[in-house]
Amino acid sequence: MSTGSPTVPRPRTPAALLRVWARSAPIGTATLVATVFLLVQVVGYAYGWAGRTGVAIALFYVGLIGLVLPFARLLTAAGLSGRTRLLGSLVYTQLFYLSWMLKSPVLATAFDETLHVQTLLSLVDGDGFFTANTMLPISPHYPGLELVAAGLVWVTGLPLMLCQILTVMLSRTVFVLALFWLGSRIGRSSRVGGLVVLLYSASSQFYFFNAMFSYQTLAISMLVATLALVLQAADAEQRRARFLLTIAQLCLATLALTHHLTNWLTLGALWVLAGLFRAGGEQHRARILLVTAEIGTAAAAAWTTVIAPLLVGYLGPIFDATNQELVSLLTGDSSGSRQLFTDSAGQATPLWEIGVMFAAIALWCLLLVPATLGAMRGTTVNRTSSRYLLVGLSAVFPLLFVIRVFPTAAQVGERAFTFVTLALALLVALWLAPRLERLRDVVVPGVLLLVVGGVLLGGGQDWQKVPGPFLPGAEARSVDATTVAFAQWTARYLPTGSRTAADLTLSRVMPDFGPISPVTVSAGDDNMAQIFVAPRIDDDVIDLLQRNQVDFVIVDTRIIDKTAYSTYYDAGSDFGEGGVKPSRQMLLKFSGLPGVKVVLDGTIKVYDVRALRGEPETFVDRGPVGMPGTWHPGQVAALVLLVGATVILRRRQVVSALRRTDGRHLWLACALVPASLVVGVVAAATGCRPLPGSIVLTVGLGALLWVARRRGRAPEERPWPTTASEASAGGGRLTAALLGGAGLLLAVAVVVAVMASWHGLHAAAVLPAPG
Repeated sequence: MSTGSPTVPRPRTPAALLRVWARSAPIGTATLVATVFLLVQVVGYAYGWAGRTGVAIALFYVGLIGLVLPFARLLTAAGLSGRTRLLGSLVYTQLFYLSWMLKSPVLATAFDETLHVQTLLSLVDGDGFFTANTMLPISPHYPGLELVAAGLVWVTGLPLMLCQILTVMLSRTVFVLALFWLGSRIGRSSRVGGLVVLLYSASSQFYFFNAMFSYQTLAISMLVATLALVLQAADAEQRRARFLLTIAQLCLATLALTHHLTNWLTLGALWVLAGLFRAGGEQHRARILLVTAEIGTAAAAAWTTVIAPLLVGYLGPIFDATNQELVSLLTGDSSGSRQLFTDSAGQATPLWEIGVMFAAIALWCLLLVPATLGAMRGTTVNRTSSRYLLVGLSAVFPLLFVIRVFPTAAQVGERAFTFVTLALALLVALWLAPRLERLRDVVVPGVLLLVVGGVLLGGGQDWQKVPGPFLPGAEARSVDATTVAFAQWTARYLPTGSRTAADLTLSRVMPDFGPISPVTVSAGDDNMAQIFVAPRIDDDVIDLLQRNQVDFVIVDTRIIDKTAYSTYYDAGSDFGEGGVKPSRQMLLKFSGLPGVKVVLDGTIKVYDVRALRGEPETFVDRGPVGMPGTWHPGQVAALVLLVGATVILRRRQVVSALRRTDGRHLWLACALVPASLVVGVVAAATGCRPLPGSIVLTVGLGALLWVARRRGRAPEERPWPTTASEASAGGGRLTAALLGGAGLLLAVAVVVAVMASWHGLHAAAVLPAPG
């Protein structure tokens, strides 16, 4: 008879095995499960590029739910260390970003992204600072985002698109680190930190707009970084406080060069907090905030004064339109309102999506009530006067939905969600964290509802969520193989600086491939929509072409008699049905006109109108044109060798730095963004030559390791403990195995996404030379 220890039964089902893994290796299990569903989404994107959008959107939602669910369970679970919660927050938000980005990983196709790519190209191509961007003239004067990306291009030699992706991932990493630390510090628990990150991922802006290569993605990270560093400085001894405030000022300077409104809102929050702290008798914190706000305001005011005329021209019409719409709202005039849950082409939102959105809004409002009462009573947050700012911002949340019925005001309201949800997520996390055990049966489904509802609220119609066949006036869905082939044709053959009149899709895409200058209202020109909607060529049309020195009129025949899903032209709806559904007569009226030549006759027609003002009809041939930007294989090889050597030779130091997840090195992550911006400035000024870039990277890596070693733990900071299961050797090996499996699945997902989008954007034939 055997007297040995009893045999432990092995799990017999996948669900039981996952439960065992989740207890021993929570991060690895959540990552593996989420990556499986990310791959499901990517397969859906491949179906979308192949034209099967019904399958694509179904797999999108299945993948989204499967991606969120394991991290919702992880970040609300009990008994985990702060390190696990922070790493879980970082992995979750980066996979969340990849879920959006992998639908088009080889070319930025979203409207706002294409505008910023033009400014980035001006910097890396050696055109200098403040080069004109006719589609977004203010962009070259707020180039923070583009300078950070230019710095990455210079020191790595990687393709432009990959550096755009790395810029967004760096911004999101800093954002999550700072937000997690803020929640953990204010709530005195890393559980609050993980919960506030999870709740903020339900913001209507987080999945889409704040995942783009666009100004607000970087700006919001600098906002949260500044607040976190200032709060750390208020808790630190004098010498360290000065150091942290210096980093905070660097973040504010980066913010001032990135986005005007976010910068002003951040400074306003600092001033209000300083006043509240002073009113509450917290003089030390008030003094630190006041000094930070004064210096930051002086810098922002100086920069704003320099470019004030551009800002007035850019923001003035937006504020005027918003003001008129708000007046209409207050007076009950609904003539300028928009039809909710329906796009411009008349496509209605499915009823189930409307139900989920309303349920998410209702749940937010329901949570807001006890969270506000708890904050006012001082049961969820300390009884400091600063809590009034948190409560006041959160109270704005329900009001933002009222103004969504007006087009321009809705855009302002959408942007405001980014900032209001920060306060709301923190307020709710502070109330919810102590009650997670009691509410454990409903908290994960509730979080899932909020996140899916946020994606639906911010993502628009289903055609915006997945790739698919060409749709007219549909932002990213209007950029297909035909659009790319035509943009490459213009970059190859049209003379530098050619002034073109075209719809908004072509006008924003062409400058990303070559030196084309679209004629736009934002650049001070007349509205070219008039020449397209006119029923015939008359003296007014000829005068518009000559007065605005138009070289080429470009007509996409695919939009003929098709209602725009979004918009075709600047203020197109002001021109009646012709502005949103142009007829064949309108768009093809240039054919046969004396002095006008058809130089490209195909799906997209190009009319050369230079002869109307006596200009020579010349062309160039720059050779075949690829995707925007260039890359340097030799420099990339040097990058791999350099990083590999650093990891091998300084393995212990690198591992030690990665394990420092308790907030004492938050400043280092925050400082990486301003440092990258400075590198970008040098790169743009020196022409982005590869060899100096590799030298800068070598010096930078050495300095980073030296600083990380020199700046040890601050006296007032304590590392978060590791739980027993996480410290066990078995748990470590299992985590490594699960993360390795997730890495392989992620590699497969990336390959599938790249191949599908590359084929989808390059399926058109090469266009002939101008004839």
